[in-house]
Amino acid sequence: TLRNRDSSIPVIISYNMDFAKIIGYYLAEGCIINKSNTIEYTFGPTEGILVKDLCDSLSHLSIHFKKVIWANCIRVFINSGILKWLFLEILRIGKNCETKQITTELLNTPEEFRWALLEAYLLGDGHTAKHGKSSFVITAVSKSKLLIDTLSYLLLSLGHTSSIEETYTDK
Repeated sequence: TLRNRDSSIPVIISYNMDFAKIIGYYLAEGCIINKSNTIEYTFGPTEGILVKDLCDSLSHLSIHFKKVIWANCIRVFINSGILKWLFLEILRIGKNCETKQITTELLNTPEEFRWALLEAYLLGDGHTAKHGKSSFVITAVSKSKLLIDTLSYLLLSLGHTSSIEETYTDK
């Protein structure tokens, strides 16, 4: 276990289902708080099942976290400079919604890992709909065009094609 003045994390983190979910939920719901070592995941008040799934994965990897429930959201905080460094410098998955991406490092992981990452991402920022009798449409949403582009590569690495459509909303 590595320790700094923040939370500890295991010395070796395998590319397993739990780590895939932690990354997938981070890409959908997470960010790194400016000028800190805090990784924050923010979920809607009805997404308790996703919060439990994330917290279970963090617990399985012995990563300490704090869950805070407010009226309008549920937040999970991880205070770890080491995990922040892993996300930003090694995996290079981005700091916030504008900079997130799936890197070659993650595209070259075992298929089971990539499926778990995709599933966690879609549970957080996506949805599916039946399309005709025998197919379905997956919709993924992000402010990061780079993330959407790299999600397309992820799908291709899993044997599925995709198309990208940009939509804009007035604020």
